[in-house]
Amino acid sequence: MKMGKLRFFFPVLALFLFSCGHDYEADTLDLGFYQWNFWADSKDLVSGDLQSEYSPSCGWEEFHRGVGKLVRVPAISGDHFDADFTGVVWFHARFTLPELWAGRDIAIDFGGINGNAQVYLNERLVGTSPASDSAYNLDVTGKIYYVRDNHLSVRIADQRPGMAGFSGNVSVKSTPLPTAHQSESVD
Repeated sequence: MKMGKLRFFFPVLALFLFSCGHDYEADTLDLGFYQWNFWADSKDLVSGDLQSEYSPSCGWEEFHRGVGKLVRVPAISGDHFDADFTGVVWFHARFTLPELWAGRDIAIDFGGINGNAQVYLNERLVGTSPASDSAYNLDVTGKIYYVRDNHLSVRIADQRPGMAGFSGNVSVKSTPLPTAHQSESVD
């Protein structure tokens, strides 16, 4: 009788282990599959000063707990809030990078941002994108955690009604560093 239970248990365990694993050997982590918190910050004034640091008016801790609507990117304010909304929106996603990526160059690739954007990684301002409706690539090597949660928060200000947000996907990309023999010149 016990042998019959074991015959059932091992195939189910193997199926579970193989179906729940993440394939981190790829060089891209697609954050479009993640749930993002999308929040219109009515207390934050639209400012053209991208060098000043801001924080969500509800506070970082509350923001990380999940204030706002759950969305997948791309997403713009007109699709989730009043179509005439102009102002500041915040996006937040939490993700973990595999230890396998340690020692690689890491960049966050924004397929399209509508508005002036400030990118915060773990509550620290790591980059700005003043161009509207454009792609943006941000090197975060040395500023990102491995095997523990990263909090990616993006503050976007746009005066065009309903346009603040992401017009493209967001992903994290790793690039293996060249080995010593690859970087040497060959005579």
